[in-house]
Amino acid sequence: MSTGKGYWLANKVLDATFGGVPFTTPAVIYMALYAVSPGADGGGVEFAGGNYARVAVTNDSTSWSLSSQGQKISLRDITFPGASANLGTAVAAAFLDAPSGGNLLVWGTLQTATPIFAGQIPIFPAGSITLVEQ
Repeated sequence: MSTGKGYWLANKVLDATFGGVPFTTPAVIYMALYAVSPGADGGGVEFAGGNYARVAVTNDSTSWSLSSQGQKISLRDITFPGASANLGTAVAAAFLDAPSGGNLLVWGTLQTATPIFAGQIPIFPAGSITLVEQ
């Protein structure tokens, strides 16, 4: 997953780095799937209905590798609820700071667009998500 940082997070990092404005990272972040990719300012078309829900991911060193050369890698499987209806084709994913709504942290397009049909359980195995600082 090639990633970009959302403007909200980019602004927080800049303020914390240059100006000393404190920023507390969220203890839990939420992965979302999109039929139309969001951008740095949000937007996109997130899946809805059919038992779809964002997945909570503990935001710590047991879920993510330490950064190396501007990259972080997922260390745990991220498993979505089983779809009870055809959801559409997932083309992008994002991490946000809330189970609904919230602020976009990072987003990216999936390497392969993947249709999600009723009965499927979307899974992103450990090591399959690489967040790249750009």
